[in-house]
Amino acid sequence: KFAGSEFSFAEIRAIRQACGGTVNDVVLAVLGGALGRYLEMHGQTTQGRTMRILTPVNVRREDERGALGNRISMLLVEVPVDVHDPVQRLQLIQERTSSLKRRGVADGIEALAGLLSAVPPALQTLLGALPPPPNTLANMVCTNVPGPMIPLYSMGHRLLAHYPLVPIAWEMGIGCGVTSYDQKLYFGLIGDAEAGADVQRLKEFLDQAFIELRAAAGVAKSELPQVGVAPAPGASRRRSAAPAAGSLAADAG
Repeated sequence: KFAGSEFSFAEIRAIRQACGGTVNDVVLAVLGGALGRYLEMHGQTTQGRTMRILTPVNVRREDERGALGNRISMLLVEVPVDVHDPVQRLQLIQERTSSLKRRGVADGIEALAGLLSAVPPALQTLLGALPPPPNTLANMVCTNVPGPMIPLYSMGHRLLAHYPLVPIAWEMGIGCGVTSYDQKLYFGLIGDAEAGADVQRLKEFLDQAFIELRAAAGVAKSELPQVGVAPAPGASRRRSAAPAAGSLAADAG
């Protein structure tokens, strides 16, 4: 099953500037708020609970910019799902990801992956034929891959949206992909048809969690025009005033 959401990248960036952290921290904070609601919907407690989310990080050094190939490692981030204050949740995630980066966890994982890739091909084939170990490590994978921030065209036709599709495996029922395109951030949720058939509800919780975080961070809803899209007939050239915090909170339902 698939469900997708899209958010203004300008609003994501404003939240990051207001509260600290990175774009990926904001993504995890929104996802954590959605997962808390999703667990409660299924009758599970969230008290004192975290969701362990594997998220890729770029470990390319400054002197490697422009080089071919990827330099990607993974971080296992414990995202709290029992913190109802969205800004507090974001700050906790920022502290945890910063701690993991300071300790060089991603570099260590990359080094281990490098050692495994040096194993002789015959032995790799033998190991690949074995069943994978049970997943006691992570609850979900959440990838965040930067994309082009300008509109793309093919044969004169504009690419309207860019939803990521991330395969799920290793006993995970739901996976989350995130990518940026044309001033928006796109979330793609894939759910196993049996384990996560109601992934559409998680998408709805994702939307609510984002609106709540945006309001709590004091960020006004963005009304930026789309690049390459003509304004609607009769549309005013002047910007409307920023909505009050109360109306933003009301948007969360």
